Order: sequence, then C-alpha cells, then structure tokens
Amino acid sequence: MNTKYQSGLDSNQIRTLRHKFNLRQKDVADIMGFEVIDRLSHWERGRSQPGLINTIRLCKLYNVSIDDLYPELCEQIQTEIMESENRNFLKIHQETDPFDSLRTS
Repeated sequence: MNTKYQSGLDSNQIRTLRHKFNLRQKDVADIMGFEVIDRLSHWERGRSQPGLINTIRLCKLYNVSIDDLYPELCEQIQTEIMESENRNFLKIHQETDPFDSLRTS
C-alpha cells in the first residue's frame, strides 16, 4: 500500500461505527462470516485494510458510504483529484489561445 495514504487508512471510523451500533467485534465478525475477530481488530486499528468486498459489507452493515468509513482518506483523494484537475485545466488553457478563433487569417 502506498504510504502517502497510511494516515487516512489509520483514521478509519470502523470502531466508532461499531460502538454506535452497540456491537462487539465478535458480533460484527459473526455477521460478516468470520470465525475470529483478528481481522476486524486489525482493520479498526489501521494495521491492515479490508478488501473491496469487505469494505462494501461494512458500509452496508452500518448503512454508510465509504466517505463515512474513511473520511480522511476520501478527503485526501478528493483534494488530489481537484488539484490534478486544476493543473490539467490550466495546462490545456495555457497551450490554447482563446482568441485564435477570433483572429482572421
């Protein structure tokens, strides 16, 4: 995993949501079909991350979006996208003279 995203992954809301629903790790593990709670414990502490399917399961279980599950990570990625879009927009418009179509040959 790319380390630039680690802080966003570490600051997930998995534990907070579990507590909000008054569930134990064992309850969530049972609902998700895990025999032990190790995996869930590691996710809550940011030591590892759930794969796509388990991320979707968690979102559905708690009726939240991925933005609610990983708010800092999603904000970080959104900022990167906006900055990239701005750079690309500026680059495109710096390469093009908006008055070209108004000039006569």
